[in-house]
Amino acid sequence: MANADATARMSATIDVPGATARTWDVLVIGAGPGGAFAAREAARAGLATLLVERSPFPRAKACGGCLNHTAVEALQRAGLGDGLARLGGPAITTVRLLQDGRHSSIPMPPGVAVSRRTLDAMLAAAAIEAGARFLPETTAIIAREPAQAASAGQRLVELSVRGQPAVPVEARIVIAADGLAQTSLRACGEFESVVTANSRIGMGSMAPAGALALPPGTITMAIGRSGYVGVVRVEEGQVHVGAALDPRFIRQCGSPGRSVVRVLEDAGVPVSGAFDSLDWLGTLPLTRRTLRPVGRRVLLVGDTAGYVEPFTGEGMAWALATAGAALPFIQRGLGAWDGLLEREWIATRASLIGRQQRACRMIARTLRAPWAVRLAIGSLAHWPSLAHPVVTRLGAGPHTKTGGT
Repeated sequence: MANADATARMSATIDVPGATARTWDVLVIGAGPGGAFAAREAARAGLATLLVERSPFPRAKACGGCLNHTAVEALQRAGLGDGLARLGGPAITTVRLLQDGRHSSIPMPPGVAVSRRTLDAMLAAAAIEAGARFLPETTAIIAREPAQAASAGQRLVELSVRGQPAVPVEARIVIAADGLAQTSLRACGEFESVVTANSRIGMGSMAPAGALALPPGTITMAIGRSGYVGVVRVEEGQVHVGAALDPRFIRQCGSPGRSVVRVLEDAGVPVSGAFDSLDWLGTLPLTRRTLRPVGRRVLLVGDTAGYVEPFTGEGMAWALATAGAALPFIQRGLGAWDGLLEREWIATRASLIGRQQRACRMIARTLRAPWAVRLAIGSLAHWPSLAHPVVTRLGAGPHTKTGGT
């Protein structure tokens, strides 16, 4: 399990006056997998690093629950495999698809099922251990730049705690990794985000052990006409429930919980009464892209730079991949920031995650066509190997080296 002492140390690591008393080499906004991992790598490289998180910590998140094979390998290469193992998340090796009582099971490269609450706490603790300073319960907004700031060697970020007046802090490089809401970017018009038409919204909750009868080591995905629900056992036998559903369907059902139960039951998954009392977290529309995932002395990492509906932990793999690729660009940018660096960051992101995101878009389109889902499940029930090309593409690691060196 996550180290409780490390979590307690996070709360008192630094305060806002301490954060504003210096210029940071790197200021990372958002302590999710991408932000915490980027902060850890920057601190390990000897850079003065501040990690800022808007929420109290640790905290639950709507999305997550699965680290796919690519994400697990990324953490292992970074020396965090032992920390991940201590969280107690079970291995996952199979995806089970269900629709209208039909089902098929597809083998997948081994991953790990773990809640975001424990995973994010472990990664933030690793960043602190590497030397990063941590500032929770603090909103960070990248300040709008005046025209004459183009040659300045730092970027200004405004920090505020629980509604108090904002105070400025300077950083030479800013990593924006605060998720779909992009709160950190709301003052900066250069980071325009475009939401895909008919995008679904994400929802998540944690159900007690025994709430659903689930095969071990399996992600169960119930597919309906208005979206899909994925359930998996995580640490301590708890059940993580994640969904991508049409907003109109949620309104028709009357509540998030009822909409999730409807999809599960229609697909043939028996649901216990425990779902009636679950607390649900939601997201903004999932499928979106930021037209330019980089600005002057700002790199966008993870969901902040754009998102596609994920299925077996791809979102966290994308966040870790882009966060891990950021360090060479940070080191270059500390010396001089220019247009070439920005163009190379855009190309590097595309080479790292573009192929997997295209595969997820293809799957998302297929899941919106009931006849295609019926055909796929029927075919896969007899010939599971048909899924191999897609599973391989989703689980493939970065196929090119980063362009930052």
